[in-house]
Amino acid sequence: MNRKDLALQRFSQGYNCAQSVFTVFATENGLELDTARRIAALFGGGIARSGEVCGAINGGLMALGLTLAMSDPTDSEAKDHLNQLGQEIIQRFEARFGARHCRTLTGLDLRDPQDHHAAKQSGVLQNQCPEYVAFVVQSLEDILESKGNE
Repeated sequence: MNRKDLALQRFSQGYNCAQSVFTVFATENGLELDTARRIAALFGGGIARSGEVCGAINGGLMALGLTLAMSDPTDSEAKDHLNQLGQEIIQRFEARFGARHCRTLTGLDLRDPQDHHAAKQSGVLQNQCPEYVAFVVQSLEDILESKGNE
């Protein structure tokens, strides 16, 4: 199964958007699935359902860091490069979807109990978020391929 399909399968199984993206790449980098799932648990819904940056982006940035981060914390050139790649993911996402914040993308404030209930009832997250998950996985694959790390 390819990465995108695996991420979408995990989303359909109840993983949040961040978990769906991060776990695919994390297990390829030696993390146990359960550990990766737990690490990303609070990054869905725009960070603990706060509506901030989309969880798919959060998961993608964590995956990018895990895959490409420098081993020398004093290597400022490598840090700059990694941050440029992270910005590329965010910029691609914003260019495609017009926003990066969960609250804007979904039109819901998941902190509000009524909006959270409405999201569950309407299925908006199940209908919208898979596209965000798939897009971030594809963007990560493109970036990793261009860097020779695919």
